Amino acid sequence: MAVQKRASDLTIFAFEAFSRAFGQLGDPKIRGAFFKSVFATLLFVVLVWAGAGGVLSQTHFYETSWLDWLARGFAFVGTIGLSLLLFSTIVLTVAGFLLDDVLEAVERRWYPDMPHPRDQSWFEILSTGLGFALKALALNLLVLPLYLLLPGLNIVVFLIVNGWLIGREYFQMVAVRHETPAAARRRLNDAPFTAFVAGVGIAAMSYIPLLNLLAPIVGAAAMSHVYHRARLASEGAPR
Repeated sequence: MAVQKRASDLTIFAFEAFSRAFGQLGDPKIRGAFFKSVFATLLFVVLVWAGAGGVLSQTHFYETSWLDWLARGFAFVGTIGLSLLLFSTIVLTVAGFLLDDVLEAVERRWYPDMPHPRDQSWFEILSTGLGFALKALALNLLVLPLYLLLPGLNIVVFLIVNGWLIGREYFQMVAVRHETPAAARRRLNDAPFTAFVAGVGIAAMSYIPLLNLLAPIVGAAAMSHVYHRARLASEGAPR
């Protein structure tokens, strides 16, 4: 019973964290981060399509002209289809480089006693973002057959797989603002279930068109609350 009550309390807090995050969307810093992330995401997708088109225009699959043209057309459509299928992952990855303003706004309002974030090297920031991108791409490509072969259940698979990954990566992304990467990984052990529930919430938002553009902003803000709850609990401070 105690375990069930704790799980229930942690789930309720995850919903409360999202409620706080949505309630702060009017903050100028958060609003600015949203528009920058949308622009950066769309620019990235357009560049991928343009790059694929350029490469395919110089690639020849067959000697027969009409067959070669058809093959290149299918390859380009396949590139577009794959990018749309993985669009939620692209949004979360690209926006991940632009969320510092969101986390700063959350801490300024809800945790004003927090010390100034530690200095992070560009290598650390870049490796964190690219690491998430590669993990997300590899994991989603690995389960791609399940997405295609299990209609209906594929949504459940998507939420569980991406909820687990996003929960871990976003929690650590928030934590490394104040702790070393090794300490951030240890801190995750203080709130693995809450991070997973919050990750599922972010994954669910990322699955819905248009709302997926908001997912990284709201998700980062919500995960900030999850992290600070874990931090305050470990320090024995009031939550």
